[in-house]
Amino acid sequence: MRKVIWYGKVDKCDLCRRDITTIFIDGRTEIGSWALMCPECHEVVGCGIGLGNGQLYALQDGRWINQAKVN
Repeated sequence: MRKVIWYGKVDKCDLCRRDITTIFIDGRTEIGSWALMCPECHEVVGCGIGLGNGQLYALQDGRWINQAKVN
């Protein structure tokens, strides 16, 4: 299984501006725009995890790894 890695800069949640340290979601919000969100903001305004909604990334060995299973 291959790993999908996020190579862009990740430092703060686009919505609340809190530091992102271990997990973030690149996802669609209820108003239709996309954002890099902390788990707390995603819980409130995110549209879920999965194709067309959002992708969950976790920091592993200094890299942001997508947590979806990709063949």
